[in-house]
Amino acid sequence: MRLKRRAKLAIGAVCVLVSVVLAVGLLVIRPEKQEMLSVVVLCRDVDAGELLSLDDVVLVELPRAYVESLEGTFSSVESCLQGDSRAVRDMVSGQVVMASLLMGNDEPMHNFVHQGKRLVSVCADSTATAVSGQLKAGDIVSVASVDPDTGGYYVDQLMRYLQVYSLSDSEGNVVDSLGTLSDVEKVEEHGAVRVFTLICTEEQAVLLAEIQQRNPHLIFVGRGPMAESLLEGEIP
Repeated sequence: MRLKRRAKLAIGAVCVLVSVVLAVGLLVIRPEKQEMLSVVVLCRDVDAGELLSLDDVVLVELPRAYVESLEGTFSSVESCLQGDSRAVRDMVSGQVVMASLLMGNDEPMHNFVHQGKRLVSVCADSTATAVSGQLKAGDIVSVASVDPDTGGYYVDQLMRYLQVYSLSDSEGNVVDSLGTLSDVEKVEEHGAVRVFTLICTEEQAVLLAEIQQRNPHLIFVGRGPMAESLLEGEIP
């Protein structure tokens, strides 16, 4: 495993070195025509998942022709570190930092993951079990399931308040999501919602996996300010 990681870093370092050499070459070949642009570059090797800080990056100037060939570069250290600046994969010292290499802050899912949360999907067998198409991303639901001992429906304490992250139809098309902030009316373009992805803890995730085998029913609990209050524990 160590050899494999070292090989990846070595390859990455070579790629960065080649890129820098090409950039410098452009500057040497046509110095009078070169306009310089500022970009953020790493000062050290970074492992996937690490959070970048002011000590990890530096602003340098490179030829416009080289910089414009890259997508999502940062023109300042502040813009680079804004939002979630965790690396999505291993990077090496001297590498130009691009938006695609950082978690960013456009996807709420990243925030949930860093908070120790999980995303788990639950399938609804019918329109009735899916609350007749009334649910939207961000709603709070309870999940009821059949008690294996009594045969009756009940709601486990852990299943009382779960937030809906996204809704999908039977083909897997996302019709509403906290990530895309899409309109739930798009469901008409795809079909009835059958899959609900919920935000939960690892313990809740395991229980949801078990509940899936016991005909789960979703119960609408709250939306908007009420949903926020439920998540914060202000409403028992």
